[in-house]
This record gives sequence, C-alpha cells and structure tokens, in this order.
Amino acid sequence: MYLSDLKPPLYWTLNEHTKTFKEWNCQSINKRCCELVPVSQRERFAIESLVKDTWKAEFVGIGRDSRGLEAINYRNIEILNVERIENPSVAERYFQCRARMCYKVGQFKRHFPKLEEIGCSSGPILTSRKTNNTLKRGMVHMVNEHYLFHGTTVNLINNIADQGFDQRLSNGMFGAGIYAAESPTKCDQYADPKGQRDKKSEKKMILTRMLLGEIFVTDTPYSFRRPPCKTCKDDECCESFHNSQGNGSYDSVVADGIWNFREFIVYDSSQCYPEYIITYKRT
Repeated sequence: MYLSDLKPPLYWTLNEHTKTFKEWNCQSINKRCCELVPVSQRERFAIESLVKDTWKAEFVGIGRDSRGLEAINYRNIEILNVERIENPSVAERYFQCRARMCYKVGQFKRHFPKLEEIGCSSGPILTSRKTNNTLKRGMVHMVNEHYLFHGTTVNLINNIADQGFDQRLSNGMFGAGIYAAESPTKCDQYADPKGQRDKKSEKKMILTRMLLGEIFVTDTPYSFRRPPCKTCKDDECCESFHNSQGNGSYDSVVADGIWNFREFIVYDSSQCYPEYIITYKRT
C-alpha cells in the first residue's frame, strides 16, 4: 500500500479508480475539484441505519454543548438526503497518511491496539460495531480507520467539502484538533448556534473517515497541541519526535471519562476525510 499509486475508492463514480489521484488532480487544476455525488440506495440505507443505531435520544438537550435544545421539543432526526464528497485533492492527502500508517505497522510488525484493547477505555467504537458491510469496504482496521460523525453549521459544510478539515480553526476542550463522535446526537449539538436553536430548518452533519492510529485514552481534559509522547504523555516532549516515523508519539486522543459522549480527536487534517454529507431535520 505504501509503495502503490493511490487511486480513488472503487465505489466513487465521478472520479473512477482507473486514474490515480495525481492524474485527477492535474486534470482539475482549472476547475472545482470537489463534487457532491448522490449515493446509491445501498449506501443511503447503510448510513440511515448507522444514524438510527447510534442515535441516543436520552441525551438530547443534556449537557453544556446542547444548551437550548431542550426547549424545542424533539427526540429524533429524519434524514432527508445523503451525498458523497468526491474530492481527489483532499482524499489524496488522507490516503497518503493511511499508507504511511500502514508502513509504520510494517515496521512494528503488529497492528495498532484497538480502542477496546486499551485498558482504560470503555469499549469498542459504536460506529464500527453498527456499520454494515457496505461501509466497511476498503477500511483498514490495522491502523484504526473508522467512520465517525462530525457536527458543524450548514454554512461551513461547503468549505469542509472543498478544503477538508482544518484543525487550526478549532478550540475545544482538548485543544485545536478535529473532533468527531460515535453518536450523531453529539454532532447535532453543533448544527446551529446555542442562541438560535430551531426545529424547522434543515441541518447537516458529516460522516468522516478518521485514522486514529495509536490511540491515547484520557479521562482528564488537557489542551493538547499535538498527540502526546507515549512515554511521558506530554505533547511538548521533543524526544518522541526525533524519530522521522514518529514512533514515540500517539496519533490521536480519545476523551473517555464521565462525559455523556466520548470524543475522538486528531491534530493533523490529513487523518480525516469528510466523505458523506447528511442532511436532516429534527423530529
């Protein structure tokens, strides 16, 4: 995988896999390289099922980030549309990162520990437990590649589709990273500003591929600027970054504590590919 010419996934339709990402990117220099593609019935059913099976109605309006939602009287969401983002430029960065992680696995001669194999975690990732075979195609589990939900306001969706995520624009509890969740209920909290909650207008969230790699699990908030050292757990440790492969540092952070939802954070935008836009309304 590390040595191969990277091509779009087999199920992409506008940027078919007969050309490499480099060929597609050269072809799209003078035009918009991002296309929103209607998904197949099979994909839509898979994503609708995933949303339904990971939705947690009991947490609607509960918690600091959901302020205002308790007043608009809803307990579920209805999916109106699902589109696939085909963006060769952003995807190339992501699949290059995945190939480098696979190379790292080859060096270690072992897969990265799964979240449920890490003693202080509360178990496996819900989205991966509930994902059917349609969405499992092409996923590389040895580097902890998973689908997760990302919440954002409607006005930012096109920027993310065109440019990918940008960790520099975030400032969450665990620092300037890209945040995702295993439940769409968590992401729905960020679909509109806290002072402008409403039940009528269409909302959007993203189903993103995320490369968690080697995971650091913590139940303590810490404003990381990058994943911490595997030895001292300090994100400012220089020793862990002397090795060109980054073997001394984690790749991601999972916040797994007393909160209502676990959060999954990476600090490098190339570890995420925003693959699906889910349009929905609250019901």
